[in-house]
Amino acid sequence: MELLLNDVLNLTAAEIDNSRIELNMTEGSGGIAYIDKWLSLGQDEKDSGITDCSYWGWYGNKKNFNIGQTVFSFIKMSYDEWLFISAAEIVDVPVGSRARVKIIKRLIPLFGRLVMKYKKGNKYK
Repeated sequence: MELLLNDVLNLTAAEIDNSRIELNMTEGSGGIAYIDKWLSLGQDEKDSGITDCSYWGWYGNKKNFNIGQTVFSFIKMSYDEWLFISAAEIVDVPVGSRARVKIIKRLIPLFGRLVMKYKKGNKYK
């Protein structure tokens, strides 16, 4: 049975239009796999909606996010499986660093428990 992501997240059309999905694989090229980092965390850290592998505010001179946008962060588990680890509203996008975020509390129970299937491959874009 196919279950769509929004069947779980229950977003309105306006919320979807103002959202982004972030797919994270490794800490830099050839770095530690984020799934390994996730597995090493304590439950309190996982429940807080980790931000040190998500929400990078800039790609070169281009902003990745806008203030007020919602971002859903996933980390790669296998070829086409992605673990949901965080959801947040962007509150600031400082130059050259991670965006400042406000974790969406109603989605915390899904962190580390929701797996999405998506065929991205091993590309960083």
